[in-house]
Amino acid sequence: TPSGGDARQNVTRGAVVALDTDGCLIYAGKRLVATLGVSDLVIVETDDAILIAHKNETDRLKEVHAQVRELTGAQYL
Repeated sequence: TPSGGDARQNVTRGAVVALDTDGCLIYAGKRLVATLGVSDLVIVETDDAILIAHKNETDRLKEVHAQVRELTGAQYL
């Protein structure tokens, strides 16, 4: 389960190294995710894709979904 947030307001799950990282949501599936000097990002690593988005842009995920579907069909969805 995700951590409740560290002193720099990062919420992480999986193998994450977050240095000078603030206010990020980071999900590491099978691989290590390392961040350095970033803030306010959503990072999701899965078996076949990586999503990196600014927290202020997450309401546009439907646009990403539509473009991925157009490009690859349902392969990555």
